[in-house]
Amino acid sequence: VEFWRWAGRNWKFLASTLKDSGIKVSAFSGDDEFSMINSSEKRVYLNYLQNSIDKALAVKCQNLVIHSDALDPNTGSAKEMSKDISFESKLINMYEVLKSAAPMAEEAGVNLVIEPLNIFVDHKNYFLSNPNLAFDITRQIGSEKIKVLFDVYHMQIMGGNIIQTLETNLGQV
Repeated sequence: VEFWRWAGRNWKFLASTLKDSGIKVSAFSGDDEFSMINSSEKRVYLNYLQNSIDKALAVKCQNLVIHSDALDPNTGSAKEMSKDISFESKLINMYEVLKSAAPMAEEAGVNLVIEPLNIFVDHKNYFLSNPNLAFDITRQIGSEKIKVLFDVYHMQIMGGNIIQTLETNLGQV
């Protein structure tokens, strides 16, 4: 199973239920309402991510889904706080957060999978809508534990070319 946010869940109950049922958690969101593209949130983002890694280890989850922007929990749109940040600054901030997060993920043995999302239907104003940018960033980070969550639904909306994109970037997925 996969779920969105971990905050507010009864982790004792969840862990015992998973153990008793044999159900496995494949992924959940590791960054909640924090943004990696806003430099003023870097520390809080990384602290929350470390807590998410600890939660993932507690339920034997190997993948945490992470996002470039803080997403509004009601609408799914990127929060407006980053609209005044330049493209270049967003890119640099995201790189710096991922570079700092890589050793955390490597030490824990947990994959951080960054998800490009569509901006036309579900996630207005979201920064990382281009999968090729996500692949480029993960290659630059150079960690086996930083990958791209290639959600075909979002990527088809953003331009298609699914097969060629996957063939070219399979090692980063």
